[in-house]
Amino acid sequence: MNRDEDVKQLPTKGIVYSTFSNEETLTLFKWAARHMRVGHRYYQVFECFNEYRNNRYVWITIHRFFYNNFKGIVTFSLSVHCKYLIHTTTKHISTTGLVNVSDHSSHQIS
Repeated sequence: MNRDEDVKQLPTKGIVYSTFSNEETLTLFKWAARHMRVGHRYYQVFECFNEYRNNRYVWITIHRFFYNNFKGIVTFSLSVHCKYLIHTTTKHISTTGLVNVSDHSSHQIS
């Protein structure tokens, strides 16, 4: 990475997001390249970069799904919860004998 154009591609490819200017980011990478020898530690650092980027992508995808489908998820959850409440209330009423279902079925509403 030697040019300002190289640094501009980092955010578009999802590699590095920074509050630094392009010039400051280039300076940082040039400094790091001078102080790192190619070897085990060098590859370990880049492996950590890739792992962070991949994990971040997964969390962004999960967040995007919930953000885009929030209304549907809430609606589904509430409908399941309401159905459960109606079921348990009906079951409780019929088991406690508060209302006799057979008595009310014979009445007709005029």
